Amino acid sequence: MTDEQMKTASRGDASYMIKSVTLQSARLTNPTITRQYTMKEKARNLISGVIHYLLIFGQKISKNFEKIHKSGLPSFVKNGDFIQLPVDLWFGLHKLLTLIKNVMVVAIQTGLRRLSNFGHGWRKIDDIKRVFLFPSKKAVYISENWKDNAFFGSQFLNGCNPGMIQKCTEIPEKFSIPEITKKYSNIKELIKNGEIYMVDYGLLDNVKEGIIDDHEQFLAAPVVLLQEMEQGLMPIAIQLKQKPGEENPIFTPKDKPEAWLLAKIWVRNSDFYIHELVSHLLKTHLLAEIFFFSIFTCLHDHHPILRIFAVTGRYTIPINVIARSTLINDTGFFMKYTGFGKDAQWEVLQRAVKQLTYKSLCLPDNLTSRGVQKLKNYHYRDDAMQIWDAISEFLRKVVDTYYNDDSDIKKDKELQNFLYYTHSYGLKIKDFPETVDTKAEAVKYLSMVMFTCSAQHAAVNHGQYDTYAWMPNGPTTMRQPPPRNADEVDEDYIINTLPDLDTTLQGMSVARFLSQATEDFVSAYLFAGTEPFPVIP
Repeated sequence: MTDEQMKTASRGDASYMIKSVTLQSARLTNPTITRQYTMKEKARNLISGVIHYLLIFGQKISKNFEKIHKSGLPSFVKNGDFIQLPVDLWFGLHKLLTLIKNVMVVAIQTGLRRLSNFGHGWRKIDDIKRVFLFPSKKAVYISENWKDNAFFGSQFLNGCNPGMIQKCTEIPEKFSIPEITKKYSNIKELIKNGEIYMVDYGLLDNVKEGIIDDHEQFLAAPVVLLQEMEQGLMPIAIQLKQKPGEENPIFTPKDKPEAWLLAKIWVRNSDFYIHELVSHLLKTHLLAEIFFFSIFTCLHDHHPILRIFAVTGRYTIPINVIARSTLINDTGFFMKYTGFGKDAQWEVLQRAVKQLTYKSLCLPDNLTSRGVQKLKNYHYRDDAMQIWDAISEFLRKVVDTYYNDDSDIKKDKELQNFLYYTHSYGLKIKDFPETVDTKAEAVKYLSMVMFTCSAQHAAVNHGQYDTYAWMPNGPTTMRQPPPRNADEVDEDYIINTLPDLDTTLQGMSVARFLSQATEDFVSAYLFAGTEPFPVIP
């Protein structure tokens, strides 16, 4: 960097400084090496562009984002159809063709299942295997082990919703203390020794229930206690509603086997709702949308942060646009095939936003606050921390390359506007930073964004079909209310509670479609010793 450029930077024009830094002065051949397309892919991209402009020909489409804000939720792009988005955010031809292919494959598979079971329901749980025609290896494993207590507990650690579990430091007030101490006289000692963990689905309490085919559906809001044992993380108590009472019993493994099984199925049903709406939709998709909305709005094309995150965030906004028009709208999947009543999905999302914090999105802080640092066999934690550390190291080198010291961070008006815009117009969350004053703070914030939009999304997205293909492991709705006592539950009671065949097929179809990765997926490779930071292909 020349003396004149340094003087300019010191005057506060950080954007000019970034534009002026040459590749040679940064000691790089190319700071963000873009993917090299083959001739076939170039042809596809050309055809994609032609299709795009044919589809939108004659329409007056703004190249700027137009945000809307639903009370209590992150802002999102107003456009109702992805073809109305700016061309550089539109699906490429390869992505579009893959989506169409996936829709067709899932539709054919669902049709075959429906045809082979025409006129039939299920009389026993094993009958559900009749629609289990195209399972993954993991789905088969789940269908064989879903009743096992150790496997049930393991899903809180390494399933597709691994961020719910937390250490229990005292008997939850939501439990009847006399009843739980009667069932486990040593429960206080177990808690004191750090052996007890809990999962709480309080976000579902008193949520409006829906109707499917003129049949009322039902919801629960369970609280689960689990004990760390030699066999693994074992469930020891399940209460299906939030307030203790005579009609809200605590189920344990000592109860009638069918009653204990049904209690676990209710938990899996509740986990499905929180996983899809909160862990998946809100904490990855909707957050990613406001992050990239702000990035593309506040940073110019050559800003290093935009150049990096353009790869991470591609397809985020068009995917969200489609989801809002097919899954969570008033006539979408959640209204037709789950236990949610009208607008219940928005109620749950709004409650979740109120609980959202900046620290909860920063993985190290999140793990500490939940007290799970020493929890055994928590492979999600171990793998996620390695990825978090790699992302942080990568971004530290990026920041060190483009910013000499903390004062440069403060002077980069575009970066500061990005944070301010994200907080003020997208996420009005109390502890969300409106500004960063140091390079370390910038690295942490950007690490949170990149981790949320890549690794965390993969963790909660890619295993959906494996988890939900076997319907009893994650039913999308329940057709009878939670049982009031263990003695009334038998297999017929369970069958009459589980979703019917058509709802089961719809749930399998959605899980299958959402969890399929497209062929143009681009991985980020981190190379040890790369100078000054790794390559993004």
